Amino acid sequence: MNVSVMTFNIRGSLYQHDGVNIWANRAALNVATIKKASPDVIGFQELHPGNLATYIETLPDYHFVLGPPSDEPDAHDYNPIFWKANRFEFQDSGGFYLSETPAHWSKSWDGSCFRSATWVKLLCKKSDTQVLILNTHLDHIGEQARVAGSRLILDKLTELNSAHMPTILTGDFNCNPWTPDYGVPTNQTSTDESYRLFVEHDFTDTYLAAGNVDSMQSYTHHGFEGDAYSALGFHMAWRLDWILTRSTAEKQVHTVTCNILRDASPPIYPSDHYPVFAKLAMN
Repeated sequence: MNVSVMTFNIRGSLYQHDGVNIWANRAALNVATIKKASPDVIGFQELHPGNLATYIETLPDYHFVLGPPSDEPDAHDYNPIFWKANRFEFQDSGGFYLSETPAHWSKSWDGSCFRSATWVKLLCKKSDTQVLILNTHLDHIGEQARVAGSRLILDKLTELNSAHMPTILTGDFNCNPWTPDYGVPTNQTSTDESYRLFVEHDFTDTYLAAGNVDSMQSYTHHGFEGDAYSALGFHMAWRLDWILTRSTAEKQVHTVTCNILRDASPPIYPSDHYPVFAKLAMN
């Protein structure tokens, strides 16, 4: 079974202080970027009602789940999962908040925002392979919230995966991967434990598994600055957006390719993040 996956923080349509890069100006380029890659599965972050309306109109081949309900549905940052309906059969889905009360719209620890995770179980129509996919967006301020949220995700995945399905984890993790490859001063290396937690629980970073090396050019968030962004300082040029996979004894997940897609028509960009796109093989 081969499957292509995209993770994409799309910068919600409600943000009206982005100058020329408000959603109305970049929606067409955003959709074109997605269609060009044609991923089988997409984990979006920061989806607002305006983004969703665009995707329903322009991506008719996809079905989706939004995630857990919000007390502010018109202003909430959803983390939906989209998949090609001709490739997968829907089996189950759900979601939870990254908090001490995950069943309810809530935030905890030092988190600044209401953060959530969305999951779906899909069955590949051709290979009869089940796969568990989870998409999330960790807090951009609170390190404790990121770490506690990551632990909660790992606990929930254990609960959800009694059938021992291969797992795909997508998201904007808002922290730098815990890798030794950057070659930067120690005081600029991330102290965030989230990446290390996932690796310790047998997740594979597809970007590194594909043979890429982390560097100053590995950043995925660029703030609508494109190539100029890395010059603003390393602490602002991190690879925040990841696609992680976990194999099982029955099904091995192999990374074929993984790339940061830098599609743009400056000064217009698809988002303030570049999407990450991976091709996977399961056998």
